[in-house]
Amino acid sequence: SVAAIEEEARKLSLCREALDRDVEAKNASIRLDVEALDLHEAQAAGELSGDKYKERSRPQAHPIQWRMNTENLLHDASRVRAASKRLRERTTTLINESHAVRESTTTGVIRGLKVKMEETEKLSKEVLEAMSSVQAEMETLSEAIGSVMRSEEGLESPLSVARARLSKRTVKPDGEYVLDAAEISLEREVQDLERSRRKLTEERGKQGSDMDKLEAQRLQMERDVREKEAALAIDTGCLASFKALEETYRQPGGTPESAGVPLGGGTSPSGVRDRLGTGASRPLAF
Repeated sequence: SVAAIEEEARKLSLCREALDRDVEAKNASIRLDVEALDLHEAQAAGELSGDKYKERSRPQAHPIQWRMNTENLLHDASRVRAASKRLRERTTTLINESHAVRESTTTGVIRGLKVKMEETEKLSKEVLEAMSSVQAEMETLSEAIGSVMRSEEGLESPLSVARARLSKRTVKPDGEYVLDAAEISLEREVQDLERSRRKLTEERGKQGSDMDKLEAQRLQMERDVREKEAALAIDTGCLASFKALEETYRQPGGTPESAGVPLGGGTSPSGVRDRLGTGASRPLAF
């Protein structure tokens, strides 16, 4: 985690500071030893004269203790460095695993989106074709309804004439008003014409009901096509964003940071590097 990385960075920084101090102390000691070896008699007399001469009143470390202190410092530094290396390797493994999971997930999502988009486009095309068929059927049915209406209108005149003929015969003198063959034929003609007109009216009603059903079906399919187009637009946007993210990861140094994905709270990797420090006087050799 970021917290663990920060803790290891802090420990490494402390070790580096301790090693820097130890190296500086050893360099100072070496310089003094060299100066002591280079002293001549005149210089030695000058060093011992007056206030320059000082008794060795400070406690001195034993050579064994001095070596142990240095070895302990090196051991601590080596231990912290090893722990940091293990953490770094574990972090690298986790990052690689997360990248593999991300790549697999992204690939699966892209593949799924493409399949869904192809299916949506196919179904949308089928619905549009069905809409065209329904529209053509509605036009044909509309022509049929018009034909029925014209047939109904065409029966009005013969029916009126037949009824007028029957009415005209009713004013005959009583002795001449006979139910003859002509009367029967006229009555049958009126009945036949009325029956035909009634059937045409019923048929027109059925056709009107079918027209309403076709219109409702057309509206439903039209709404379905709009919804599929909206869904396709959303999936297209999602696919574009996933492809952009995938392309970002494929570029050199592509990371969640470079892709604009926040890493969460805590210190960024650059902040960790800052904590290690960059102003050391010399590189350290472990």
